[in-house]
Amino acid sequence: KESLRAAGGQVTLANVVFRVKGTGAGTDGSAIMVSAHYDSADDARYPFDPDQATTLPTNHGPGVSDDLAGVAVLLEVAKKLAAGPRLSRDVIFAFVSGEEAGLMGSLVFRQFHEWRNRPGVVINLEGKGKANSKEWLVRANSAYGAGAYARFASRPAGFSFSEWIFRALPVGVTDLDIYRRLGYHCMDLVWVHDSYVYHTPDDDINSASPAGLDHEGSNLLSIIRGVAQDSEFPQPVAPSDDPVVGLWNNEFYSDPGMNSKSVYVALFDKYMWFLPVQGARALFVVCAVVAPLASVALVVYIWLAFPQPSGGPALSSVLGGGAADALAGLASVLLGALAAVTMDAALVDRRDPRTWYDNQGLRFALLGVSGVCPALALELWRRGRPGFFGIGDGSGDHPSALGALAVYSLLLASAAPSLPDLGFALFWFVVCAPLGLAAEVAVRSAFAAAARQSDGSFKRVPSSPSSKPDPPPLTSGASLTVLAVRDLVAVGLPTLLQVPQVFNLVSVLSYILDSMDMGIGNGALCGIVSSLAVLVFLPVLRRLSLRLLRINLVLTTMAWLFFVIKCAMAPTNVKWYCYFDSTC
Repeated sequence: KESLRAAGGQVTLANVVFRVKGTGAGTDGSAIMVSAHYDSADDARYPFDPDQATTLPTNHGPGVSDDLAGVAVLLEVAKKLAAGPRLSRDVIFAFVSGEEAGLMGSLVFRQFHEWRNRPGVVINLEGKGKANSKEWLVRANSAYGAGAYARFASRPAGFSFSEWIFRALPVGVTDLDIYRRLGYHCMDLVWVHDSYVYHTPDDDINSASPAGLDHEGSNLLSIIRGVAQDSEFPQPVAPSDDPVVGLWNNEFYSDPGMNSKSVYVALFDKYMWFLPVQGARALFVVCAVVAPLASVALVVYIWLAFPQPSGGPALSSVLGGGAADALAGLASVLLGALAAVTMDAALVDRRDPRTWYDNQGLRFALLGVSGVCPALALELWRRGRPGFFGIGDGSGDHPSALGALAVYSLLLASAAPSLPDLGFALFWFVVCAPLGLAAEVAVRSAFAAAARQSDGSFKRVPSSPSSKPDPPPLTSGASLTVLAVRDLVAVGLPTLLQVPQVFNLVSVLSYILDSMDMGIGNGALCGIVSSLAVLVFLPVLRRLSLRLLRINLVLTTMAWLFFVIKCAMAPTNVKWYCYFDSTC
């Protein structure tokens, strides 16, 4: 209020706070609090910064997702809880105002409200996108906060990499940045998809849907019931775990970001894998070392225990080819990133970034295909050549599987010490590669056993206990079955598990980069992701004939040209408001 007065204006705040009383049994008076702000960007008529003499021109929007939808969800949850049965702990509902003007309602609650010392856990509902899909757990300030979400959410959604984004980039603040100063264990549940509506006139009633509200409401209700009854209800967060605990200044924009010291990722809209950060680092490093060694051992076993096609490469050439494909894979990732950055600089970043907010699919298509084309061209160049840098022979899908695994393992080992959250984006591809080869061994062994039983010549007693007849070569149908099983485990399973999370984060990070006038970073991001995706499917591409590979490259190039033309003709969309740039 003093800052507003210094800027020449005053505002009267009215928070609405009530509670649904619990039984109090075994709770020591502790409570859980849920919060949402009922003001919108349209209400932020006075600048929080006293150095600004005029109204912020870019804070404009009716605020259905930010945060009317959160208010609606809280009201429905309050009805459910009030209808019983009663929980052990009180549940405090805080509808605060003045959030858009500088978290003022939560500041007032922190400083004056008689219940400010009662909550042990607070869940904040926010919107930085449309309230029409899953809300994410985007950050927490303690392992208990993230772990409680993982344990109790009925339909969890989130990826701890978002915590790193909030720590590393000036994404913004929410009321949770005030609540954490009181030592609450905090969870920020945020709608993040289609972030281009954030603080714009298009954050209207069409940005919300019953499905989005139901997802957040059902999650919130199950979390409240779980935490309110939890026998492991935590003590307040200590300053050693969150350095802003106990601070009374209002310089929250410069606070260190929240860190739950945990790594988590949601799976299938039903489960959340949660690990302490030290455990995640150890797991990722072990997998990055063990998976390649196990895969090499399995490939050696396959080539020694089962007959291979006549005229095929020797085992030494296969292993050398794996090293060659690893080098080629790294080269394709760099070329893909370079191509996508070039396209971003030439066609996207030179335009007003608002042009792409409602054309994100077109933009990602251009940048993604730009990253795919160099990878396909490099694979075509590799075909039939005597190796990359003189090693390997450039043929066979076992070398390509080993090469792709080497690239992913190198990235996983590099991410584990400093950025373990990113490890989950690579972990499944690394783990499933040796599992796919193990599945190949199992299927080959089953076919070999069946062939021995059906062939009378294999029923004779061997001349010595150690001698065993070689298994017969696989038929074409059996070979296809072996490859299909391996691809299902090594390619299909990790794609199913992780790709949705990766592309959701690409969408969110894209908006943040644009907002910070770092749009060209989208080119590098999309180019790396798309070229890494090609590496996963490289064993499948390796089986294509030279003619089919050329057709694939031609079709991909035609798609790239189509997206280039579409992007070049995209009109500048002047209706969007650029939140971080007052000149928009």
